[in-house]
Amino acid sequence: MRGRAAEEVRITRKTLLELPDPQPPAPPAPQLPDHTAYQQIMADFVAADATTAELPVSEWEGHDPEQLTSEEFEEVWGSARRQIASRPS
Repeated sequence: MRGRAAEEVRITRKTLLELPDPQPPAPPAPQLPDHTAYQQIMADFVAADATTAELPVSEWEGHDPEQLTSEEFEEVWGSARRQIASRPS
């Protein structure tokens, strides 16, 4: 009986040594901000049917990039902001 027990221990030890090293525990999930603005942004994503991204502009059909100075960019961007702000919610 003693020989059988020793053989079982040897097999168990060999099996345990062949197992891969255990992986470290996963880090805890990051805490989400509990700020009103964050909650509004997430509500807007849900309201938009969870669409949060589109194709990059460079992949749009007919995209023809223009080089803008910072002043030209601010002018175009300001116009876009005003148009967005004037849309009904």
